[in-house]
Amino acid sequence: MKFIYAFDFDGVLVDSAAELGLSGFDAAKLLCPGAPWLTRRLRRPDQLEQLIQNFCKVRPCLETGWEAPLLLKLLTEENVSIDQILHDFQHGLREKTLEDLNVSVDQCKEALKKARNDWIASDDNGQDWLEAHGFYQGACDAVRKLLEDPEKVPDVFVITTKAADFTQRLLEQQRLAGKDAPGGGIPPERIFGLGSPPKEKVLAQLLEERGSQYAAVFVEDRLLTLDKTMSDSAINTRVLPVVASWGYNTVDQRDGGKKAGYVILDAEDTSTLGNVLNDAAADKLLTELNSKK
Repeated sequence: MKFIYAFDFDGVLVDSAAELGLSGFDAAKLLCPGAPWLTRRLRRPDQLEQLIQNFCKVRPCLETGWEAPLLLKLLTEENVSIDQILHDFQHGLREKTLEDLNVSVDQCKEALKKARNDWIASDDNGQDWLEAHGFYQGACDAVRKLLEDPEKVPDVFVITTKAADFTQRLLEQQRLAGKDAPGGGIPPERIFGLGSPPKEKVLAQLLEERGSQYAAVFVEDRLLTLDKTMSDSAINTRVLPVVASWGYNTVDQRDGGKKAGYVILDAEDTSTLGNVLNDAAADKLLTELNSKK
């Protein structure tokens, strides 16, 4: 069996939690101008820094970016703990916060979009916004090593909800795309970004194009995304689900993935990820997974 290798971006190769926290804070200022819970956080730079640090801790419970202002609001409340947010945000706390702020989902989406676009436009090429991102270096190194095999270069894809052009620029910083990347790296046509079909649909399309002799290794940090992919009977026997534990997930979520038979990568380093980034190892793991179904 031959394999394509598909990687989520945020939470697998790039750490965008701080960027989302800062964009979410600016979005909150648009949604709730002059609100005391916001102005208190503007008095000293270290207060905002601490708020963003706490946001990074609760990032695993966020499912979509528009929820960021809601998380930030909860983090300013003295009677709400980080553990409570992680446990309850998707079980009623999110809706309650929307109600408390008297805002809609669409308003949150528009505010985040405007805040992010304003930040990107604040300098000529969005460099300040790009620099707010960090990288998972071991994971990037493992993908770069995969790209060193000329035969595998055409089989490497990125599937993300981030805009493709910014994804490309971030990949270039890690020599995963562009002229300095091995084999020319991952070109724009193999980056499925914002506006692309759902990830499971992209995988289905890629597998259909390659034919029955191909399967896919799908490295993703979001368990809900992997669950959705593996519930698709058209492709679930041809996809090896790999959980990037260093991304935006919790212990409980990883335990659920383990029970489902997903490959859990506990360490964000080159060798651990590299162990599944070859056809022989992936074929063995996929065969084992399918035998348990």
